[in-house]
Amino acid sequence: MAIYLAVQTLLFLVFMFILSAKGDVDVEELAESGLFFGIASSVSAVISTLLVIGCVALKKGVRIVDYLKF
Repeated sequence: MAIYLAVQTLLFLVFMFILSAKGDVDVEELAESGLFFGIASSVSAVISTLLVIGCVALKKGVRIVDYLKF
C-alpha cells in the first residue's frame, strides 16, 4: 500500500508540474478533475503492481505465486 501511495503522489506531482509549466491548464481546475485523478490512480496502480512483482522476483528461490499467495 505504501508503494502505491508513493507512486500515486509522485505521478500527481509530475503531472501537475508538467501541465502547469505548459500554461495550458489551470492547476486549481485540474486538482478538482475526476478524470485526472482516475487516470493517475490507474497508472499508479499498474506501476505499483509491477514494482511489487519485480521486488518479489528478485528474491532467490521464491515463486511469485507462492509469495503472494495466489
